Amino acid sequence: SSAKLQKLCNGYNSAKGQRKIFERLNDEGFFSEKELEAYKRGRNNIGHVPKSCDLQTYECASGLEAICGYLYLCDKERLEVFFEKVFEGGIFNE
Repeated sequence: SSAKLQKLCNGYNSAKGQRKIFERLNDEGFFSEKELEAYKRGRNNIGHVPKSCDLQTYECASGLEAICGYLYLCDKERLEVFFEKVFEGGIFNE
């Protein structure tokens, strides 16, 4: 149904969902040193925090988005692997 699809999309697009994704992949040792450097740069470059989440969650989500940007610019094959890994685990797989 459209409500289920909306919930699924919100899970991947929300800061909380992105934090879960980062933590799962990081715990698995998925990220390279360069990807973690991009994460740290993105995490530390925040202008504001929305009311919908806490600072740590928003920083984590911003860092994950920085990894995506880095991979898009530098290694599209790895970006494909990244998204396969994200969707393989699912948003609710912790």
